[in-house]
Amino acid sequence: MENKRNAYSTATQKLISLLQSDDELRSGKFSSTFTTKEAYQKWQEIEMLLNNMLEAKKPWKMWRKTQQDLQCKIKAKVAKINKDVNTNGGGPLGEELSQIGQIVMTIHLVVFMAMMFQNLQ
Repeated sequence: MENKRNAYSTATQKLISLLQSDDELRSGKFSSTFTTKEAYQKWQEIEMLLNNMLEAKKPWKMWRKTQQDLQCKIKAKVAKINKDVNTNGGGPLGEELSQIGQIVMTIHLVVFMAMMFQNLQ
């Protein structure tokens, strides 16, 4: 059981690193330069890569859902941490982000800052 958990954790970390380097796929927004067909092909490549790491096989839609669920979970955790900080006046936190959570939040912060910068121009 522990080996499966470690393998899944490794696959999740690999998914995050793959998406970290691909802004278009991570955002999920399509344009004339990034089409649904290209996104589909990239997700299929990710599916093959990650499924080779695991015994169980997940379709690409499930890997995309894994990424979306992880983002949602981390955003909720960050909101809870911010609430704790405001409630405790900067005292000890009840919960902290995992290493993966910190990476995902850093990615989202960079994307958010880039969007804000584009809006200012």
